Amino acid sequence: MLPQRFDITPFTYHLGCPDCGSDWTVCGHATPDSVLEMAELTADAKTLAEERAGNGEWPTPVTVADYLAWIEDEATIQEEQAADHPKERGDRLADALTLRAVACHLRCLGVRPSPLPWQVPPTSN
Repeated sequence: MLPQRFDITPFTYHLGCPDCGSDWTVCGHATPDSVLEMAELTADAKTLAEERAGNGEWPTPVTVADYLAWIEDEATIQEEQAADHPKERGDRLADALTLRAVACHLRCLGVRPSPLPWQVPPTSN
């Protein structure tokens, strides 16, 4: 689950730019790195992706595209598990919504997810 301190406000309709206070979707100051850093500060999104990769003994994400892939994968897992865990359904769907919002903002800035490690065909020697 995401930290209790999470505030979804920066990832919903208004992204307040730390530089000018305007909506990031119109001011032009947002960068993929700044959105990912905001997601880390408010939702531990980078840490979550790194832990997920580590738990599977996969390489640690490096690029914003790598992080986006893991964030979207975790959102899918939370959505799927919401049906199997009725008592946790609300929390899981809220977590998934938060992760989808982060992913949406990254995609709106042109980021496309890297393939996850198990999606990459093995190379022949």
